[in-house]
Amino acid sequence: MIINMAAYDPNVRIDSKPICPIGTSEVTLVYVEEGLKTSQKGNEYIPLRFERAGYNSIFYNLVLNSNPVVLGKLVNLLSSFGVKLEMREYASSEILQIIKTLRNKKVEVEVIHETYTKDGKEITKASISVFKPAKSSDVSTAKAAEAVANFIDSY
Repeated sequence: MIINMAAYDPNVRIDSKPICPIGTSEVTLVYVEEGLKTSQKGNEYIPLRFERAGYNSIFYNLVLNSNPVVLGKLVNLLSSFGVKLEMREYASSEILQIIKTLRNKKVEVEVIHETYTKDGKEITKASISVFKPAKSSDVSTAKAAEAVANFIDSY
């Protein structure tokens, strides 16, 4: 056998798993940051990590503010886990405590791929576009959709 070293690419990580494929995947929330983080724009967020067996983790920053789109994403995530919030004000720390109770629970997600440039190199990563109840959970998609619709109607 002949080994062609011209095929060697120093940018290939030999310790990594493949990225999660595009489409619907059942994932487990495996990590919730202990404290709130603040973005460069001043928004508080909670770093989350989801896993699907055999693939790299999917990282998701759950932004916390009163922007209707951001609130819609929060309601989407929580309703997918069967959590329904009252229509009142919540401190970011309250949301963090609620999210922490979801560790090790499964949820279904729509995975997309995003490409960005780092150090002149294009990198593709898996991202979550939408959360849905896991097929193995007792939360129905209709129930989750109803929670999101009720939230949107309240505006």
